[in-house]
Amino acid sequence: MSKLSRRNVIAGAAAAPLVLSGAAQAAPAKPPAPRANAAKPDPIIAKVAAWMAAYDAREALIREWQDYETALFAKVKAMNISVDRGIRSGMTEARAMRVLDRKIKASRKKLDREAGRIVVLRPISAEGALAKIRLGVRIQGPYDWNDDYVYALVQDGCEQLALLLARKA
Repeated sequence: MSKLSRRNVIAGAAAAPLVLSGAAQAAPAKPPAPRANAAKPDPIIAKVAAWMAAYDAREALIREWQDYETALFAKVKAMNISVDRGIRSGMTEARAMRVLDRKIKASRKKLDREAGRIVVLRPISAEGALAKIRLGVRIQGPYDWNDDYVYALVQDGCEQLALLLARKA
C-alpha cells in the first residue's frame, strides 16, 4: 500500500465538502432512509481508541529510552569515554536502549499500518468522523503545520464538535 502524503489528505479533506455539496445539489432531495446501524457503535471509534492506547504505550517506551540515555551519558562522562563508545558498549543502560529501540521501531511500524487501515474506513456516525479527525491531529502533532493557528483551529474545532455531539446525545 502506498503511503498517503499529508498534502493529499489535506486536499481530500478540503475538497470533500465541495464534492458533497455538489452531489447534494445534483441529487433530488429524499428523506433519509432509516439506518439499520444507527444503534450500532461506529467501529472506527474502537479502532482509534486502540491506536491511541498503542501510541501512548510507544511514547512511554520512548520516555524510558530517554531515561536510560540520560543515565548512560552521565556514566560515560564520569568514565571519560565517548558517547558513541558508551552506546555500543555492554553497559546495562546501552543494552536496555538497544532493546527499547527494537520495540519502538516495531511499534511505529504497527501504528503506521493500523493508521493506514483506519484512513480507508468510512465512519457511520459523527463520532466516528470525529475519531478519525482526532487521530489525524494526534499523528500530525502540534509541529510542522504551515501556521500555528491551523493546528489551533483544527484542535478547537474537534473539541467543539465533541461538545456539540455530547449535548446531542
